[in-house]
Amino acid sequence: MTQAAAGRQRIAALVMAAGRGRRAGGEDLPPKQYRPIGGRPVLAHTIDVFLAHPAIDVVMAVVHPDDIAHYETAAGQLRAPAGGLRAPVLGGSERQASVRAGLQALAADAPDLVLIHDGVRPFVDVATIDRVIAALGRADAVCAGVPVVDTVKRCRDDGSVTDTVPREGLWRAATPQGFRYGVIAAAHEAAIAAGREDFTDDTAVHEWRGGDTVMVACPDDNVKLTRPEDFAAAETRLARQALLDRPDVRVGNGYDVHVLEPGDGVTLGGVFIAHDQKLKGHSDADVVLHALTDAILGALGDGDIGRHFPPGEEKWRGAPSSIFLADAARRVRDRGGLIAHLDASIIAEAPKVGPHREAMRAEIARIAGIDIDRVGIKATTNEASALPDAARASPPSPRPPFACRPEHGRRRMTDLAALETRAETLLARARAGGHVVATAESCTGGLIAGTLTAIAGSSDVVDRGFVTYSNAAKTDLLGVPADLIERVGAVSEEVAIAMAEGALARSAASLAVAVTGVAGPGGGTATKPVGLVHLALAAKGRPTRHVEMHYGDRGRAGVRLATVATAFDLIEDAIGEAD
Repeated sequence: MTQAAAGRQRIAALVMAAGRGRRAGGEDLPPKQYRPIGGRPVLAHTIDVFLAHPAIDVVMAVVHPDDIAHYETAAGQLRAPAGGLRAPVLGGSERQASVRAGLQALAADAPDLVLIHDGVRPFVDVATIDRVIAALGRADAVCAGVPVVDTVKRCRDDGSVTDTVPREGLWRAATPQGFRYGVIAAAHEAAIAAGREDFTDDTAVHEWRGGDTVMVACPDDNVKLTRPEDFAAAETRLARQALLDRPDVRVGNGYDVHVLEPGDGVTLGGVFIAHDQKLKGHSDADVVLHALTDAILGALGDGDIGRHFPPGEEKWRGAPSSIFLADAARRVRDRGGLIAHLDASIIAEAPKVGPHREAMRAEIARIAGIDIDRVGIKATTNEASALPDAARASPPSPRPPFACRPEHGRRRMTDLAALETRAETLLARARAGGHVVATAESCTGGLIAGTLTAIAGSSDVVDRGFVTYSNAAKTDLLGVPADLIERVGAVSEEVAIAMAEGALARSAASLAVAVTGVAGPGGGTATKPVGLVHLALAAKGRPTRHVEMHYGDRGRAGVRLATVATAFDLIEDAIGEAD
């Protein structure tokens, strides 16, 4: 960004970021303009667009007084040269007051033109900004927007239609909205003087004073991030773009085999499975993680697992193989890469892998730092044709187990349909065993109960579901002691157990599963990071079981769906133990 050349109009951009974002959901999350997408706050993405535009000389954000720390974090993650960035201005209680504050802050060195843009529209493109600036050559006010193409209905409060509105000439207003600085500054001052503080759009302020506005088109994807699904879509969009940014796609293959010997269980895909044998090896002999590690190292052209973790070194004796996979994933990131997919086939006569598949996927995703819908696990046997005393893990063909591209963004987990299929089987098993289930959910927001009850006829198995986002609800609905929550925190083993036992006591269920955790985005701490979830299963006549899961920051939807899968594991295990 450069200072305005002699004879060129000086342009400033005001980025509005003083709102509270209530419709975006998540009381434990920061305002939506500071929530991460693609690993950075939304506001950082938005400001970067204007800082990088060659025609814009000054960029200034208008922020809420309570959000200075959030703003400083976002400003620290800007990627465009920040020479034109000015100190933020404190906004008011409503958008109109915040815009006025920003305009007043520009007055001492007033620009010729000013663009006013929503901080939660991070996908505005350069072409839209260019069109707004160009149109200001023939108008005092310009609004970016999208022509209405759908039929528009006007309705009463009860949803009944009063009439159909002709769509000809109708536009959906967006931002940026551009103005001659003196015109819009005067219009805002006149509105305040007249007691008009109800405008939600800056061109409306200008039009109220008698001015004309010119519309210019912007793409449909210049969206305002408002609801949770908008953030999920933004994550998907950025992840997809990251995969397209560089064409350097690499594929690696890995293979590992370990014999079985007498023992108490095997570790596969980072998950311990009780069994009367174990895998023989120097480390924990996790063939799945070993094969995946070698696949990644192969794609990098960086040797194999034995080169980096020699089996003759004593320090690796009994070591968890998660160390090896995490190191390989780090090597990808250090080279500016992204793990696009990990896929493994497990060949073993026993134990059965199916009941543990989702837990393996979740653990592999956590270790590698990718979303669970980028992890595939399949299992088969040798049909006693060869090596009946061995377990193998190898990537399938032709689908590649690993791809390497530049790291940027996340994808939303989208296998709810698979969970619903699994729910149908779970319900059938519970029904056959005479079991009744209750749920107590915090971070999943009723998704466990919702997935179960999506199956027709589930009411004979699912007694009820408690959704307890707040601490007060945990106490009021489930009887979790308030002093317990105060002492150990809502996201804890103790609270998960108390929730499960409270649900069991307050329902007609024989089994009750409870979850409490940090689904993100944001809200995590060093000791309780995003992706930490505590689950508990209470059953009549049996000790309450607890599981602590670390899913990693894979997006809110990913954490929630992985939690549902683990909750199903707990319920299935409890049914199996009872049967």
